[in-house]
Amino acid sequence: MPKSRVRKKPVYTPPPTRSSKHKVSPVWLAPVMVACLLIGLAWIALYYVTQANMPVLSALGGWNLVCGFCLIVAGVVLATQWRLSPLSPGGTTPRTPRCAPDGVRHRIGRATCAPADDPG
Repeated sequence: MPKSRVRKKPVYTPPPTRSSKHKVSPVWLAPVMVACLLIGLAWIALYYVTQANMPVLSALGGWNLVCGFCLIVAGVVLATQWRLSPLSPGGTTPRTPRCAPDGVRHRIGRATCAPADDPG
């Protein structure tokens, strides 16, 4: 039986390590995102409620819908860029059990919760 040839594989090179620094969105991003969404919604609602009888709204006419939807789209685009700040290096924090105020020792999952006056 003929012997098969050995494949020549390139040497495995691991992917570059990721930075341990987590991406965090700027402080201004969340307020601007919420403002764009709410102002866009209010603009469209005001346009319909007032029937475009306000000075600024009557000058724009049908473009009021475009302005409102552009603000809403800007808010959605900003929402895609929003990153939550990490809670710990692993990304999550361990859950601490909640104690009931009735003074009874409760079992939550694997953790045992003791009242504050009980040292053990």
